[in-house]
Amino acid sequence: MREVKRIRDYYADEPAKRTLFQHDWRTASSYLDKAINMLKHEFGVASRKYLPYSPMLIPLAAALWHVRDYDQRYKGHMNEKLRRWYWGAVFNKQFEKSTDTQIGKHFAALVEWLEPMTRSRIPSNINFRMSKAEIGKSLDRIKTTADAVYKAVLCMPLRQGADDIYTRDYLGGGVRLHDHHIFPKNFLKLQFEKDGDSAEEILEKMHHPINRMLITDSTNLEIKDKSPHNYLADVDKRILKRHFLFPEIVSDRVDFLEFFEKRKSMIVDYVHRNLIN
Repeated sequence: MREVKRIRDYYADEPAKRTLFQHDWRTASSYLDKAINMLKHEFGVASRKYLPYSPMLIPLAAALWHVRDYDQRYKGHMNEKLRRWYWGAVFNKQFEKSTDTQIGKHFAALVEWLEPMTRSRIPSNINFRMSKAEIGKSLDRIKTTADAVYKAVLCMPLRQGADDIYTRDYLGGGVRLHDHHIFPKNFLKLQFEKDGDSAEEILEKMHHPINRMLITDSTNLEIKDKSPHNYLADVDKRILKRHFLFPEIVSDRVDFLEFFEKRKSMIVDYVHRNLIN
């Protein structure tokens, strides 16, 4: 409220500023809308629930406003830079604390980097190159569904145009989504009984986003506690691929821990190759 009052007081000084406020408010809202659309279509953010950090919207929207008059031939290269910034900031947990300070630093760095003639020099504040080992460690540190990396990984298939495995609805198209365990919890509990030695490791990894995928509510009701060897058996291989799933998963010879390590490796490779470096 303090910030809102400060803005109100600034525009209340002179009658002419009231008209200026309406213009500035519409402009800010317009570029926030553009930022939200970019999050959906370029980064796969399915909804507000899955946005890694809401403060990221501010430097992104402001950066889009800053480059609004740049020549169109530079826009593709700028989008590539914004993509690298987004994923790097998420995996490096840039907005975990000191948010106001981080917003200012990131906006200044983005403005500098997005200049059309800037080719390779990345401002130190947003130079987020990571090795595969570092990306893997970032995944290993995920503990809750509120984790920014958790949300980003869950939505990553949408960046590849992933459809629902049964209805084939595009998951980024406003359908009601469910955060589904690929190996369902009750199915894994049966595995505890067969292989007690692995129970602790299975419990630790059961709720990790590596064992999660976004599906529609109707598909979730149909799957229930079925084994992935069964409910994925007839799914188009192209859809499986977009979800970072592999055809061998339908074989009952692939157990949970084997699946977990293979899918994790696929995601790490994809992040390293396409998103950060």
